[in-house]
Amino acid sequence: FSNDEFREVLRKREITTIAVSGVDTHICVEGTVRQGYDLGYRMLVLSDLIGTRTSELDRHDSSLALCDRYFGITLDSDSFLQILRSHTAALAV
Repeated sequence: FSNDEFREVLRKREITTIAVSGVDTHICVEGTVRQGYDLGYRMLVLSDLIGTRTSELDRHDSSLALCDRYFGITLDSDSFLQILRSHTAALAV
């Protein structure tokens, strides 16, 4: 979200919901989710598409819980794809 061009693309396309995947849950993923939330985006954390080192699993779990409780919605990628498919089907009618 620190890239002005990226934010401009989101604005022009009227994108209000962001799905997040990535690594180092307690650093990169949580930081992105918090920043997006602060900017007014609806943040979705794809729980099975994020991860961290084995030595940081406690922080991973804590970050997921924090994101889900305060900054976004946590769901797995299959559920996310199911939602996308249902919205696409509804638009086609």
